[in-house]
Amino acid sequence: MDFLLDLIKDSVANKNIAFAMIGAIYLLLNVKNILLFLDERKKVKISQLLDALQCEHIQGTTKSYLEEELANEHFKIVTGIYLEKEYREAILLAHKKAKGELAFRHFKRALPHLHYKDGVLSIKIDTFDNVTAIINVVFGMGLVVLGVFSIGQSVFHFTAKGFLVFMQYAGLGFFMWAMALFALYQMLPIISARKVRCVLITHANS
Repeated sequence: MDFLLDLIKDSVANKNIAFAMIGAIYLLLNVKNILLFLDERKKVKISQLLDALQCEHIQGTTKSYLEEELANEHFKIVTGIYLEKEYREAILLAHKKAKGELAFRHFKRALPHLHYKDGVLSIKIDTFDNVTAIINVVFGMGLVVLGVFSIGQSVFHFTAKGFLVFMQYAGLGFFMWAMALFALYQMLPIISARKVRCVLITHANS
């Protein structure tokens, strides 16, 4: 699979767009198999860690490290994120203190803005993050409007110029909506980060 991804990247770099599109379509059609392959790789790593822990020659600090790695891998399978023990436990403690006020998925989304230093969990949202969020909202809403206009044009051209022109405008409209959805989706991490920051401030001394 890594070979195929490298091949697609090289094709794009060499402006061989047709081959790159064929490779991308192949990946999309085999998403299920790719996910199964990645899942199997995770299981293999866990199996290797378990085998290593059963070795009588592995003791002391090395054994403790492998036990932590095993816990990290299990946590990654359940939550989809890989975190070191101290960082992970700080997040879990903050989530526990929230007492159901905030779902764990918000902590997961807020990871780009979460910082852990000297045993303290904090949220950092800088000016660049705020500016980027505003741009994504403006860009996303603009694309929604343009998408509506394009879909409207497709209906008009369907009766005036035929099916082919209709498909072109309709395809463009749906593409704009997909791009708008992607742009607005980029807002979720910063929204979750603000919610997590409120929880951290509220329960700072608890």
